[in-house]
Amino acid sequence: MLRRTLTLLRNELTKTLRTRFLWASVAAVGFVCVVMFLTIRRDDIGEINGWVYVGLVMQGVFAEVGLILIAAFSAMLMAEETATGTIRTALTAPIRRRELYLAKAGSGLLYMILVSAFALLLSLALAGLKYTFGPISDSAGVIYSTSEVVRNLVWAYALSWIPLGTLVLFGLCMSALTTRSGPAISLTVGSIILVESLKHFVEIGPFLFTQYIGAPWVVFHEVAQGVDYQWLPGMWRVGAVCGVYSVACFCLGLWRFCRRDMNL
Repeated sequence: MLRRTLTLLRNELTKTLRTRFLWASVAAVGFVCVVMFLTIRRDDIGEINGWVYVGLVMQGVFAEVGLILIAAFSAMLMAEETATGTIRTALTAPIRRRELYLAKAGSGLLYMILVSAFALLLSLALAGLKYTFGPISDSAGVIYSTSEVVRNLVWAYALSWIPLGTLVLFGLCMSALTTRSGPAISLTVGSIILVESLKHFVEIGPFLFTQYIGAPWVVFHEVAQGVDYQWLPGMWRVGAVCGVYSVACFCLGLWRFCRRDMNL
C-alpha cells in the first residue's frame, strides 16, 4: 500500500508542478509581497532589522490571498477529475480509493508547503534590500540573539503548517463531497468567508481553525519586537483545534469518496 501511495503521490506532484494554478499562485503571492514591501513604512517596523517585516508579510499573505489560493487548489483536487471522468480511468488501475485519496491529500500539502516556502524566501529577500537582520536589541543591550530569532522564525514557519494543513484537508473534503470544481471552490471559499463574517457577531472565533492561520506569526512578531513571548499554551490550542478539524475533514472526505458511484 505504501509503495502504491508514494507512486500516486509522485504522479500527483508531477501534475501539480505542471499546472498553471501553481505558477499563478506564485505570481499572486509574489505580488502581495512586493506590494507590502512598497507600502510598509520604515516607521512601522523600526530601524534595527527586518524581522518584523517578514512576520507582517507572512501574516498578510495568508490572511486573505494565500488562504483563498490554498482552499481553491484543495477544492479542485478531487472534484476536477470527477467532473472530467479521469478519476474513473485512474481507478481502473490496481489501486484502492483510500490510496488515491491519500495521494491527493499529500499533493495538497505539498502545494501548501511550496507556496508558503516561496512567500517566506521572497519576504526575506525583499527585507534584505531595505533592512538588516541581526539581534534584537535596545539601549540596554541585546534582548534576543540572532540565533534565537532565527530559531523562532523556523518554529513559526513550521507551526504555520498546522492550520494551513487543516485548510488543505477541509478543501479536499469539500472536493470529495461535490462532483465539479466550480461548486467545490464556491463551497469551500464561500463557507470560510461566511463563517469569518459571522464570527464577529457570534463568539465562535476560538473554535474555528481559520482563527489560527496567522497565530505562529503573531508570536514571532513579538519576538521581532523584542517583547516577551510564549509559544505555549497557545500552540497547544492551535494543535488541538486544528487536529479535530483535520481528523473530521479527512475522515468525512475519505468516507464519501470511497462510497461514491463514479458512474453517475
